[in-house]
Amino acid sequence: LGPDNLDNLRKLAEQFQKQTPAANAETDATNTQEEDDDEVPELVAGETFEAAAEEKAAT
Repeated sequence: LGPDNLDNLRKLAEQFQKQTPAANAETDATNTQEEDDDEVPELVAGETFEAAAEEKAAT
C-alpha cells in the first residue's frame, strides 16, 4: 500500500469507530424491547383474554 492508500484506510477506520457506538446503542434498545416481551404473564388454563380483562376492570 502506498501513502495515499494508508491515509484512506485510516479515515475509513476512524469512520467505522464512530459508527460502532451508535450501532451498539440501537442493538441495546432492541434487546431491551425483547426482554420486555418475555414478561407477559401466561393465562390460567380455561381462561381467555376477555375474561382476564373483565376481572381486571372489575377491580
